[in-house]
Amino acid sequence: MKFSVIIPCHNKAKHVERCIQSVLAQTFSDWELIFVDDFSQDGSLAIAQKFADQRIAFYQREIPGPGGYAARNFGIDKASGDWVCFLDADDEWRPEYLQTLHSTIKENRGVRLFGTAWKNMNAGTGDICPISRCFQNGAIEILSFHTFLSCSVQNCPPLWTSAVAVDLSLIREVGGFPEGMCKSGGDVDTWFRLTHYTNAVGFINTVGVYYHTDSENMVTRTLKSFEVPCLVHSVRSVLGSAGTDEKKLLKQYSNKYLLAQIAKSIRSGRFNIDLISYFFSEVEPLKYRILILFKSKLFRSLYRIYLTVNNPFYGK
Repeated sequence: MKFSVIIPCHNKAKHVERCIQSVLAQTFSDWELIFVDDFSQDGSLAIAQKFADQRIAFYQREIPGPGGYAARNFGIDKASGDWVCFLDADDEWRPEYLQTLHSTIKENRGVRLFGTAWKNMNAGTGDICPISRCFQNGAIEILSFHTFLSCSVQNCPPLWTSAVAVDLSLIREVGGFPEGMCKSGGDVDTWFRLTHYTNAVGFINTVGVYYHTDSENMVTRTLKSFEVPCLVHSVRSVLGSAGTDEKKLLKQYSNKYLLAQIAKSIRSGRFNIDLISYFFSEVEPLKYRILILFKSKLFRSLYRIYLTVNNPFYGK
């Protein structure tokens, strides 16, 4: 079994060496690294190319794509492995990450999508991801699409980009990342579509990844506009075939990420009032009544102050 590791990079000179070094340090050696520079202007590519290893291939795109989705799709097209792993250029893997995935995949042949636990790191200290607290340490859980939704709605998403491995043929079947469809949130949309398609995701409750939340040039800090998340459209596309209970979960799931987008737009001072119309008020009427208050500039100002010291929504 061979892993194709895809690292998209846009202006991550400060972090890229740490990232690549964590791949080279893997105890499992059958991998290829596809490094896709998304037109960086800070010397990121030159730093990456200092690593001399025949398993690493370097590519450079001339036009950067929002969220790194086009760069990841480019990497998927170039991949020759059996499974694909994604690693953001400002994050890092623990040395046993690929070995843990390899062993688990071999023991669960029918599952085509896996994630591991991760730590959210800031200034050298870390907190384990919320989903990890739901299961016994070291456990391997196979979650249905329904459970995936339920965990996510409770702020415990089982998947996060740098801690995901997916069968190469599967991600090609679902069309990869939503290139050209959104500027942020495309990762979440991709995990949703993959899990809905397969109705199974394996979660390995062993920390394999460090997500550095204090990194420079993070997508969510540089956004200048906040459109309707592509996930909201993906959810609406499957509502018609869902049963009653699942339909309610789907609407709550959509609301969760829509609220996160609204919060981010308020925090940035670029509130998009059109987002409110996509909220499913019938499943969460109280939240909707509160949401309507955001139409008031005064209320948004107060909420913006609150957001400077709190992050009420989980995820990037």
